[in-house]
Amino acid sequence: MPGLDPEVRFLTFSQQPAINASGRVAFSAFLTGEGVTDTNQTVLLSDFGGSGLEVIARQGAQAPGLPEGVFLDSFVDPLLNDADMLAFVSRHAGEGVASTTTAAIYAMDASGVLQLVAAEEMLFNVSDDPLVDDFRTISELGSFDWNNRNELLFAAGFDDGTSGVFLASVPTPASGVLLVAVGGVVVRRRSRAKCVR
Repeated sequence: MPGLDPEVRFLTFSQQPAINASGRVAFSAFLTGEGVTDTNQTVLLSDFGGSGLEVIARQGAQAPGLPEGVFLDSFVDPLLNDADMLAFVSRHAGEGVASTTTAAIYAMDASGVLQLVAAEEMLFNVSDDPLVDDFRTISELGSFDWNNRNELLFAAGFDDGTSGVFLASVPTPASGVLLVAVGGVVVRRRSRAKCVR
């Protein structure tokens, strides 16, 4: 299999495989064999390109779009839309990462380019006004889903107590357009304690 040593074998498979209308699949697995350690044993695989299964991401690799020294650690929730675009959640490890449960959403376009959509602990601009920035730190990523127009909808919570739902437009190979996220923030209202005299 491309990207894996001939002596490497599958040990177990994830409980969350994905398949789309054209029969493309994506899933994560644990590996065993020559050169496999507890720092590189998890992989995400897909045949989204139509040329057979290949390694999309592997534990221990540099996390795309994040500072040097932050590594991919585990993979969950792969999703394929009917345009053969892939999205998934990766947990992280490495320098400056508070916890191995720290997560990011990645999307891969049909040309195989992996892009960071959003990550916990990163600054995220929630403004829909191109002239005004409103950066907030993501504290939690929620559910996400694709449509067949290559738009990825995801939920995020922020460390100031606000949350929102956002739409990321993932570029096609022909467009070359960078990921753009837009959306509205929903403020969780906090009740004020009343002073009773």
